[in-house]
Amino acid sequence: MSLNRGFSFLELLVVVAILVALAGVLVPVVNGELEASKKATAQASVNRIATALTEFIKDTSFAPTGEGGKRTYHVLHSDGAAPRGSSFTSGEATTLERFLCRNELKVENWHGPYLRPVGSDPWGGRYVVNSHGFFTNDERVWILSAGPNGRLETSPGDSRPGGDDIGLFLE
Repeated sequence: MSLNRGFSFLELLVVVAILVALAGVLVPVVNGELEASKKATAQASVNRIATALTEFIKDTSFAPTGEGGKRTYHVLHSDGAAPRGSSFTSGEATTLERFLCRNELKVENWHGPYLRPVGSDPWGGRYVVNSHGFFTNDERVWILSAGPNGRLETSPGDSRPGGDDIGLFLE
């Protein structure tokens, strides 16, 4: 009499079904945690940019809008892909690094660097600053990431970020 110590096909099928069911439950949970982590990283970068802008203005007595506070640049941005659907497209644009990492415009009383190069947001997009808001009452100085969908859904006059945008405005 021989004992067969292998698993039957039915037993293997049950084990595989259990593993598939566990994967079906765990994958969405892990993906949700990953997305939450990306959003937290983007918010932390937005906060760092806001702090750097505040320190730059405090030291130089100018908003980062152009040489000597001239109204040259309407948008400042980091590296990364330009967001789709942006309403922050009027006027000239330049990088955040020109003001906050390097004193390329030779601004007096610059005590930076105020910020390390930011790079792109967790989804590969740019961080955008609506610097036009520094010299108009109709717009806010928004610091934004377009979020997971890559589309900026916040308008210059909004009081809260739109859609899945991640950001804040300077008061």
